[in-house]
Amino acid sequence: DNDGSCEYEGCNGCTYGHAVNYDANAVFEDGSCEFEGCIDPSYSNYNALANIQGNAICSNSPLNADFSGDGVVQLEDLLEFLVVYSSEAPDFNGQVWVQDACDITPYEEEVLLEGAGFEEGDPAADCYVNEGCMYAGALNYDTAAESDAGFCVFAGCTDSDAVNYNSIANVDDGTCKYQTCPDFDHNGYIQSDDLLDFLTTWGTIYPE
Repeated sequence: DNDGSCEYEGCNGCTYGHAVNYDANAVFEDGSCEFEGCIDPSYSNYNALANIQGNAICSNSPLNADFSGDGVVQLEDLLEFLVVYSSEAPDFNGQVWVQDACDITPYEEEVLLEGAGFEEGDPAADCYVNEGCMYAGALNYDTAAESDAGFCVFAGCTDSDAVNYNSIANVDDGTCKYQTCPDFDHNGYIQSDDLLDFLTTWGTIYPE
């Protein structure tokens, strides 16, 4: 039974560890977390999980264009790109490496949401009024929520070694890519826009 000892003020803050303003001393989530990324959907690095935007974050430049894996964007990569130029999903001229890099299906929502919430009978649930995820970018965002117990599911690639690593994600959704997809604008076609994007990275040397 609730003994009236629940506290809602005085120890509030951002309790999500992957937020830029995470407060290790906070006990109750107050909806103040700041997740930094590109919030403009017109850019190729748009991050649907972000709610604030820092300086010069948005870009249309590919995160990586080293198709040959030698750490440098050069002639070998251009030749790889030209093999699939003017192709479209899902076949991409029969190039398996492009199919693997571009056609990735995320896990089902029910899988991603497993464990997101209090266990039945957990007394801690009594300390939250109309509990639910209060962040619009999360998979389980609840517009009616008045309190947040820290169960928001930010689905994305959580492997920092992947080319599409998302530092905001806290649940891996199975979309991690380790080979760059040459369809840089994600429209299902490899065409002149993608070639121009590729050329912006010409000569880039990637760290090992």
